[in-house]
Amino acid sequence: MSQRNLEHLVTDNFRLCCPNVKPSKTSMNCHAPFDEISSCKDILSNIFIRSFLWIVAVLTIIGNIGVIIFRVFLDNDVKTSFRIVITCLSVSDFIMGIYLIIIGSADVAYRDRYILMEDQWKNSVYCQIAGFLCLLSSETSALFILLVTLDRLMAICFPFRKHLHFNGCSATVACIIVWLIGLTMAVVPILPPFEHWRLYSQKSIGVPLPITRIRFPGYDYAFSIFILFNIVVFFLVAVGQALIYVSIRLQEVPKEWRRHIRHDTAIAKRLTLVVLTDCLCWFPITVMGLAARAGKPVPGEMYVVATVFLLPINSAFNPFLYTLHAMMLARQARRKKRPRQKPITSSQGSS
Repeated sequence: MSQRNLEHLVTDNFRLCCPNVKPSKTSMNCHAPFDEISSCKDILSNIFIRSFLWIVAVLTIIGNIGVIIFRVFLDNDVKTSFRIVITCLSVSDFIMGIYLIIIGSADVAYRDRYILMEDQWKNSVYCQIAGFLCLLSSETSALFILLVTLDRLMAICFPFRKHLHFNGCSATVACIIVWLIGLTMAVVPILPPFEHWRLYSQKSIGVPLPITRIRFPGYDYAFSIFILFNIVVFFLVAVGQALIYVSIRLQEVPKEWRRHIRHDTAIAKRLTLVVLTDCLCWFPITVMGLAARAGKPVPGEMYVVATVFLLPINSAFNPFLYTLHAMMLARQARRKKRPRQKPITSSQGSS
């Protein structure tokens, strides 16, 4: 049958139904599952997704730059180990902002002609870098939250055993190990033995989340990282937070140590909100991944929710959750330390 006589086309590739691809001199009905993120014209299919991505990108960049500056140059009220871990967490979240900027910029660059440039974009170095940064940021961020939880756990549960606490040296070593783990996870898909996976080219936004029933080269690797590994990490975080809560409730300390313990407890309580929001964002992704692995249908719209909303949102909120309050307290403390000027009396003012 010639293309001109073709009346119906059923395909699993929505691109074949795009006006720029299907035969122009035919009125055929084309049936294909649509891509929830991209359209025939744009990488980001609608103004809502586009706007949300740029808002989160700006908040992530500005918020984490502010945290890094504050923790490195201005915050002297917490111990060095905590500052090191929190600063690394901010750098990790900042990387997610860079990823969002790359995707947003690519959407602008290929506006109204994406389907014609799809292969060029997906095979480009920029798309590979975007996927690399996304995986690196998401996994190191989870591990740094685990480190923060461990730091608070040791400080609160064992306040008198200083040898169990992180210090500047041990915190630095732990952070280096986290970066090496994250870099290894992100580099593996682009090494020569695994280049055929094209893991960062599966989707236009470079995120190989395994939350659909579609199997792609490297699916098992993506599932083991994004789903199984994160299950283990956040299970350990949840256990650590539970132990911190129990210790705060049951522990009795000498009077001279109470002020120090209260300070550590206040930090732990603020970080509980960070942990809770991270777990709430990763829990749906984990459930969808496990459901897809079991062959259960996952609505396509949920891929948008997971990749555009759930995955990057913590990187934007984290700096405001765990540092904004600390910055306000530091500002109040500096105001209290300022010497008050004595009012000028009449005798002082007269010559």
